[in-house]
Amino acid sequence: MKAEGEDQNELHQTVFYLSRVCRPFPADALLKAVQAILEPTLASPRSEAEIVQLLAVTKPQAKAWLSRLVEEGVLETLKKPVRYRVANSSQRLL
Repeated sequence: MKAEGEDQNELHQTVFYLSRVCRPFPADALLKAVQAILEPTLASPRSEAEIVQLLAVTKPQAKAWLSRLVEEGVLETLKKPVRYRVANSSQRLL
C-alpha cells in the first residue's frame, strides 16, 4: 500500500506532465497572433500578396497560415481574383 505522500507525489508529477503536454505549441501561438492581426485588417477582402506584405513573411508561410485560418472558419476565400476576408459570424458558428 502506498503512503499518502507517494500518492500526492504521483498526482503532482501527472499534473506537471499534462501541463507540459497540453501547452499550446509555438506554431499555434503564432497562428493566434496572426489571426489577431488579420481579423481587423481583413474586414475588407485582401489579396495574398497584400497579406504577405502586411505580415512581412514569405508567400509559403502566409499561404500556410491563410489555409489554416480558412480551414478553421476564421477566414473565407473569395474567387476571381482570389482574396481573403473575415468569415461571417453566422458561418463561423456552423
